[in-house]
Amino acid sequence: MAVVCTLTLNPCLDRTLDAATGAVLDEQTGGKGVNAARVLTALGEDCLAVAPVGAGERGARFRLLAAREGISLRGVPVAADTRRIDTWRDGDAQRQEYVPGSDASAVETDSLRHALRESLAGARLLMVCGSAPGPRLASLAGEAIRMARELGVATLLDSHGPALTEGLAAGPDFLTPNEAELAELLGRGIAPGEEAAAAEELFARHAAEGLCGVVVTLGARGAVWAREGGTLFCPAPKVRTVNAVGSGDCFAASLVWSLLHGCSDQGALAIACAAGAANAAVFPAARVGRKEIEAMLGWSLPS
Repeated sequence: MAVVCTLTLNPCLDRTLDAATGAVLDEQTGGKGVNAARVLTALGEDCLAVAPVGAGERGARFRLLAAREGISLRGVPVAADTRRIDTWRDGDAQRQEYVPGSDASAVETDSLRHALRESLAGARLLMVCGSAPGPRLASLAGEAIRMARELGVATLLDSHGPALTEGLAAGPDFLTPNEAELAELLGRGIAPGEEAAAAEELFARHAAEGLCGVVVTLGARGAVWAREGGTLFCPAPKVRTVNAVGSGDCFAASLVWSLLHGCSDQGALAIACAAGAANAAVFPAARVGRKEIEAMLGWSLPS
């Protein structure tokens, strides 16, 4: 029985290769919810990652790596093999080969739905994470949030594209967009300095549907949190950015951990910003835990 469940709609194998030699420098499981599960597990939280996992060679590799990384995985078999994303590194420069992934069939979507319902038994929070590679999985983002509400489980939506739209319509408790996703949801551009007002506008639009907070990540500038009673801001710790990939996943996972452990809203925002910065300062992605976050904060996390 997990305290937190993550649903990853479009998981992947993440490989990093040397641009000069082609040598594989690192390989790990990927996808926003899987990354979040890795961070939550490193923080000592009982977390279960639910995801469609391909039946082919890459799917088998994904399961093996998840076990090695200590991630509790409920991988629902799907026919399409798990996608692989390759990042080519040349010093600090990176070039990524993005692969969109494949939608699930109707039968596979039913299996995912069933697995998620079973996995939510006794959970306190569900994170619905990542893009969806097709309409069935995009619709599942909204279904998952409605399912969690029926079961008394809080929800956080960290997505983009159709899955973000479907998920928001279902009424999540928390939403963690970046600036581009915030603009997408509002249907307009956002000028520098207007992020807090834009977050307040989006919160006001959806508060009646159960939304408790819109937490907008601003990259190296930090984050703003629009909620009942006002808007909070927290600057991000200053770091030399090595690899920003996965910083949003670390932010969302640490925000969830902080709220579950009774931190104040301002404290939770500070912890989340520290986790995002800690991730940006190191390679590879989403391997931060208590030690790295505390080093950014300068104070100890609650036990």
